[in-house]
Amino acid sequence: MQDCIHSAYHGKHNQDKTEENKRPNDTMQRLSFIIAFVCCFLSAGFCQTSGGVALVLSGGSARGITHIGVIKALEENDIPIDYIAGTSMGAIVGGLYASGWTTDEIASLIGSEKFRQWFLGDVDTKNRFYYRQSEQTPAWFGISAKIHKEDSPYGVTAMGKFKTQGQRDDTDSRTTFTPYFLPTNISNPQLMNIAVLEMCGATNGATGGDFNKLMIPFRCVASDIYEKRPVVFSGGDLGDAIRASMSFPFMFRPVDYNGTILYDGGIYNNFPVDVAQEEFSPAYIIGSNVSHNSGRPDKRNLIALLEKMIVHDTDYSVEDGLLLNFSWDKINSWDFSQVSTLVQLGYDSTMAHIDEIKQSVKRRQSQEELAQRRQTFRKKIPPLIFKAVHFTGIDKEQENYLKQVFLGKTKSTYFTYEDFLSNYYCLISDEVISEVIPHAEYDTTLSGFRLLLDVRIRDQLQIGIGGNISTSTPTQFYIGIGYHDLKRFPIEVSLDAQVGRTYMAASTSTRLDFTPRCYLKGEFVAHRFNYTNDVRFFSFENRPLTFQQMEIYGKLSVGIPLTMKARMEIGIGGGGMQDKYRLEQYLALSDTVRDNSRYSLFNTYIQLEGNSLNHQTYPTEGHRWNVGLMMPGGVENSVSQQYAYTNTKDEFALWMQASGHYDGYVRFAKHFSLGMEAEACYSIRPLLSNYTATMLQAPQFAPTPHSKAVRNIDFSANQ
Repeated sequence: MQDCIHSAYHGKHNQDKTEENKRPNDTMQRLSFIIAFVCCFLSAGFCQTSGGVALVLSGGSARGITHIGVIKALEENDIPIDYIAGTSMGAIVGGLYASGWTTDEIASLIGSEKFRQWFLGDVDTKNRFYYRQSEQTPAWFGISAKIHKEDSPYGVTAMGKFKTQGQRDDTDSRTTFTPYFLPTNISNPQLMNIAVLEMCGATNGATGGDFNKLMIPFRCVASDIYEKRPVVFSGGDLGDAIRASMSFPFMFRPVDYNGTILYDGGIYNNFPVDVAQEEFSPAYIIGSNVSHNSGRPDKRNLIALLEKMIVHDTDYSVEDGLLLNFSWDKINSWDFSQVSTLVQLGYDSTMAHIDEIKQSVKRRQSQEELAQRRQTFRKKIPPLIFKAVHFTGIDKEQENYLKQVFLGKTKSTYFTYEDFLSNYYCLISDEVISEVIPHAEYDTTLSGFRLLLDVRIRDQLQIGIGGNISTSTPTQFYIGIGYHDLKRFPIEVSLDAQVGRTYMAASTSTRLDFTPRCYLKGEFVAHRFNYTNDVRFFSFENRPLTFQQMEIYGKLSVGIPLTMKARMEIGIGGGGMQDKYRLEQYLALSDTVRDNSRYSLFNTYIQLEGNSLNHQTYPTEGHRWNVGLMMPGGVENSVSQQYAYTNTKDEFALWMQASGHYDGYVRFAKHFSLGMEAEACYSIRPLLSNYTATMLQAPQFAPTPHSKAVRNIDFSANQ
């Protein structure tokens, strides 16, 4: 208002000076007065928006899609947006719009299958590098532990360990074991890391880390949970800022930004009106709010109690402007399928207040001017071409190996974003990698981007617990211990055990990836199958055993990748087997009367296999296949207490066997898939000492857990 007051005073001063010098007539006096009044009025109107218009967008998960409709309505009515401040979903929408995205482009992205996968951390099966994956286990959940060494000049104190920089000889080096019983996030962070790079990576090259240099000056809010305060981003990596602002606790992993652990900005400031006022000093604020403070929680509702303890109440009010309040109680926080509905609701609500906004904001920015402004900014954004790669968070030996994995055979450091995606998915498929956080940093000397990959190595020790619960026979308990580490090359060691009435097993394996395209694997397995002839599905009775198989073997194999989804394995192995049975095959085994066959075998084999299933146990898409050729051999020793004429001793045999298996699923509707499973086997193994022994060793088709537990010879090869 100072300009307005100054303008009014200046008009009166001119009028007095005119009267003093030459006494104008009454008409001139009236005209001077009118001009002065009009100038004062126009100046006052101009002053009302001289600080610009700020748009403030609240958090609210999927409900924040409503903000897109608000922006769209303002655009169509030529209302300028000079500044943007947002939290969480408001930071995503606001940050993209400030970066030159159109409302249609933002809506299209958020409504896409790609965004859903980003948000839920659902890695598409086509991007899973099967060769680099370890064997799957029946674990339901796991416990991880980090093993590392720490130095302390004073040893271990009650407060923990402390390391003083520069200490060498007088330190006490101890191995620290840190267990982690609960995960910090539900969503896989790898895809969200890709998301922020794709959305914001190139934009950083146009701003130099200054959010005031975006198409629209932008601010967003995250939460520092250690200092218990909000953090306002006005510069830096735009992707990191947005990523931190929307990292909702337990859903997403927190962002480690320069040593500060950051979570969703909605914890301390879900509607950053105060940030917009302090950072931009706007004359008028338009606030779009899709959230509210939670009320008194039910004392029996743990989630509501935790939310009330963690999330602070926010002031959802706007003093110098307009507040658009939206309440979507029927919209799930993570439901991103209703983009068009939410955008339209935001648009309609804003249009209902558009006259009020126009009355308060006199300045206009036409859609043509906005389009020109957007085009000018987009021209400043360099193409996302990477010309150098740097790794952080790992030592030199680890970096050398991961460079081989990431860059492949070409070892070229010049690649596009599409090239990056393929290499990135290959990198994160490795079992020793916990997370890879990519950043794009523009280097003027290269006229391109440096790709910075911050690598987090997985906790070395993994403990998995699980099994199988069934109303039939195959109820199992599983526990597995795995060790992963990366030095010059990855090493993986596992020890697994399963206990159940039908199946008991203990195994250990070691895998060494000497190069990114070749691994050496050793296995030792001891297991026992107890079979029955009972075909009932629902029974808790102890059914008598009819067959028992025990096997101990070891094998050594070499694996190489064929494609992203397939690998080849060549190996040798050897071991012993024992089958216990009654020649009257439907009679139960007893402790005193039983027949048995023992085998000492060796084997050489080659196997091709691929897997693109989207779920280990109950897939709905993809396929799994394997084709193998083996040459086993060995000796048989069979003993029957009742039928001595069937006994054999050191009966040698050598044969070949070819086999193939296919398991595939095709989704033909949103909630329906059609699957099929097929298996084929051809063997020239000679007949064994008796019919029952032959049928027990014959390949069997057992596609279900129940059929694996019930040895039905009708499903065994008998020709």
